[in-house]
Amino acid sequence: MTMQGEGRQLPDQAKPLQRRIEAWRGTRRSGEPMPEGLWKAAVVLARKHGTYLIARGLPVDYGALKQRVDAASRAASGQETPGPSFVELDGAQLFSRVEATPPTAEASGPVLELTRQDGARMVVRLPPGSALDMARLAASFCGGVA
Repeated sequence: MTMQGEGRQLPDQAKPLQRRIEAWRGTRRSGEPMPEGLWKAAVVLARKHGTYLIARGLPVDYGALKQRVDAASRAASGQETPGPSFVELDGAQLFSRVEATPPTAEASGPVLELTRQDGARMVVRLPPGSALDMARLAASFCGGVA
């Protein structure tokens, strides 16, 4: 079984963007996110040539690119699909509310909001493509119960 785009070469159309990304990587500071202009160009190419092929060829993070391609497709079709508004974890009795909200204009990535029964509240705003162990964070927030 082969993945879509596997074995295919990076299209000539993508090579200027590949050079721009390489140049940016040569000058970026540690931890600095890739500029939006580069991501937008990668999304345009991925929608035309496939996410896997473009992510592998540039190279950029496949998950982050796929998330951006999906968001662009929803926006283009006028279907903004919200993410979950409530997430229940095992041991939910520890929390009065755990919410994961979809990205908004103010936040470019997901937002995790935790509220304890005693009223303490934590809001975590993540950059696009970030991974987070919600269960561990929630357990830590509630007093280190794993």
